[in-house]
Amino acid sequence: MKTLLIVRHTQAAGTAAAPSDFERPLTDEGRVQAEAQGRFLQRSGMVPDVVACSAAHRAAETAALLAQGAGVTRDIAHERHLYNATGQELLEYVQSTPGEVGRLAVVAHMPGVGELLSLLTTRHMDLAHVYKAGTIAVVQSEEPRWDAFNYGSGTLSVLFPPLLTGE
Repeated sequence: MKTLLIVRHTQAAGTAAAPSDFERPLTDEGRVQAEAQGRFLQRSGMVPDVVACSAAHRAAETAALLAQGAGVTRDIAHERHLYNATGQELLEYVQSTPGEVGRLAVVAHMPGVGELLSLLTTRHMDLAHVYKAGTIAVVQSEEPRWDAFNYGSGTLSVLFPPLLTGE
């Protein structure tokens, strides 16, 4: 069984906080949320084997803090092409994951994360607009290989809403 954690970066600062959208950092609350997400994943037995993220500052920061909170010691894969990737582009990334990885976390942006969840679980785009910052969707598949993850092949097993500060 393969498990995919689809993570939207936590709360980011507004556009005035950085010279470009790519460079926007997390807010203080977003930093606390990201580390709390990781601790929550650790307590829930959902620690990812591999964490990959968009190279945008807010996604990279979310991934680093989530990994820290979860106790992940492997390097995080910072992927520039995941910045503002569509659901289909995120799916292609997931499909390229090495077979020995059992649990993969991908930290990216809207609308791509919502589209990916919809593609894997419903074959439609009905979930593409309900993905608040800091949401984690856990999608499982009986498929033995990541390249077999495809439209409608996953089951949404858990949807973690954004954690409140201090959880």
